[in-house]
Amino acid sequence: MTLITDPLFYLCALPAVVMLGLSKGGFAGIGMVSTPMMALILPPLCGWVWLCQRRQAPGPLFHTRERCGRRGHEFPMLKFRTMRTVAPDAPAEARQAVHEDARVFPLGRFMRRHSLDEFPQFWNVLLGHMSVVGPRPYMPLLEGEFARQTRGHRGRRLVKPGITGLAQSMGYRGQVLHEEMLRRRLQWDLHYISHWSFWLDLQITLRTLLQIVRPPPTAH
Repeated sequence: MTLITDPLFYLCALPAVVMLGLSKGGFAGIGMVSTPMMALILPPLCGWVWLCQRRQAPGPLFHTRERCGRRGHEFPMLKFRTMRTVAPDAPAEARQAVHEDARVFPLGRFMRRHSLDEFPQFWNVLLGHMSVVGPRPYMPLLEGEFARQTRGHRGRRLVKPGITGLAQSMGYRGQVLHEEMLRRRLQWDLHYISHWSFWLDLQITLRTLLQIVRPPPTAH
């Protein structure tokens, strides 16, 4: 992993430094991170998403589905809905989104590419289900499947899942196309767990912010 060494870059990213420092400071710190995010950014973002959804794919504003968290405990993870509304079907929902997926409406495609659909997960951070940075959580069906395919996969459960993670900041986003890709994701997740530091969290956060503006080819 290539580290960013330019001091000006870190100075410009001071808000991210504060956010990460607070998020590692226990429940009070987590609340200080998530509450301003939900109070200042989410309301106007929710209004914009809701209006666009009404035009392109009417249905609920949010998409809530179970994810596997720390120690394997399941929790309801919140996202902006990016797919057209259909009858509940667990196997179908466990199917990973692919490039130009017909289930995704136009605004949803834009939000997924730029990670805007993940913003409601700051509510999960406030509730203690997630951290700002950590391995991304999988749906229970995929969690079981991936655990059978890769040795050491359960090691991801030692920490809280994150809104963003080391694997995602390195470009491993979107559909898992083959077992080698899954192993690479796991490799970065385990590296994060065993080498955690404040500066590693900062690097991941900054890379993620850059990817929101300039998404990698795997983002869809």
